[in-house]
Amino acid sequence: MAEAAAKSDFQELIESVEALPLDDREILMDIINRRIIEQRREELVADMEESLQAYRKGEVRIGTVDDLLRDLNNLFSMRPFRLSLKRHFHLS
Repeated sequence: MAEAAAKSDFQELIESVEALPLDDREILMDIINRRIIEQRREELVADMEESLQAYRKGEVRIGTVDDLLRDLNNLFSMRPFRLSLKRHFHLS
């Protein structure tokens, strides 16, 4: 029921925006786009800060793509991991 109400609210919002003059809709779009850009920027900064903290704690390793592929290959070839995959994906 809440989903239906949300759709109804969303539809009302769309209809309200469509009722605005074209110039006002363009201004609204500009405002929304700028806010989305700012939110993405804030998310990026938070991700970068988290990565930097992990690096400072020594939780991050630096290497080449070949190093990454080798590590992944080693991870997938580990017996406990293979057993875990078998259990979750019914592999033989």
